[in-house]
Amino acid sequence: SVPKRHPLAFGAVFASIKTMTADVVVQKVIEKKEEVDVKRALVFACFGFAYLGVVQYFVYVKTFSRVFPAAADFARLPLRQKLRDSKGLKALGGQLFIDQLVHVPFFLFPTYYVMKESILCDADTREHKQQTVVGAALSKYRRNFVEDNASSMAIWIPVNLVNFGFMPMEARIPVLAAVSLFYCMLLSWRRGAAEPTTHARDLKKRVGSVDAAK
Repeated sequence: SVPKRHPLAFGAVFASIKTMTADVVVQKVIEKKEEVDVKRALVFACFGFAYLGVVQYFVYVKTFSRVFPAAADFARLPLRQKLRDSKGLKALGGQLFIDQLVHVPFFLFPTYYVMKESILCDADTREHKQQTVVGAALSKYRRNFVEDNASSMAIWIPVNLVNFGFMPMEARIPVLAAVSLFYCMLLSWRRGAAEPTTHARDLKKRVGSVDAAK
């Protein structure tokens, strides 16, 4: 099959299309936008291809298989044998720990925020605050750190118990990509839109002042 012969290419293209689709669905169906914000959709397409497809392939398939060499054999075991395999269970716990307490908070989310900041967000606002793209992105991520990671853990710990514990290595990225369609819709709904620009905030303040004077 194509996923087995070309897992990296298949996963990257699938993840890009899936992630962009998730954002477009949110924009049109949930936010009821008449026109799709193309730059916002581009953020999700790029993030899906470069990180969810390519980087996560090396994280979950290449790196995890080296750090946890028995993971592939453990995933193929019947359930009863899994429950008796203490080494395999420790490796499963280690994969979950590294994924949710190292990979996601310190690599995945910062990458998303930097991509969003560089493609979608307002350069004038950064200039006004004397911030770089990375500085502005990480400042926003710090404000959302607890909420973003709590929602990630609530979804991905159960999913990856199945993914890391039962799925063959070449199927991990397609499984992640399929489930993350819904997670990316949540990410788009909560974090997809650009923040108001400096000009928009100033205009809102002036309108508020006029209304108050009336």
